[in-house]
Amino acid sequence: MKIRGRYEGQAVAGPEAKFIRHHGVALLALAILGGLVWWRKLVETETGRLASTVLFAFHGGAAAVHAHAWVAGSVKSAATFAMHLPFAIGFLLDALCIRPAVPTKRP
Repeated sequence: MKIRGRYEGQAVAGPEAKFIRHHGVALLALAILGGLVWWRKLVETETGRLASTVLFAFHGGAAAVHAHAWVAGSVKSAATFAMHLPFAIGFLLDALCIRPAVPTKRP
């Protein structure tokens, strides 16, 4: 668990554990952001677009950083890139979607 300062059950000490905890909390915050937007029915509003933009920035940034590391030979697998890229594309498409300024009522 990332909140406990480890990846895939491997214990990490020192500054690395602190980084892993920060990463876990950031992921939790982004999940809460998406959940609140959905729960408050703000998906098809400007707030929904902003949330999609933030989530695109996170997933797109993660994919870009991992792709750079993979090309440079720092990592051997493209697994993280492959995991984040579909989310980045989906959130980008959602953020670019045209929405009404005021949510419309549906029957």
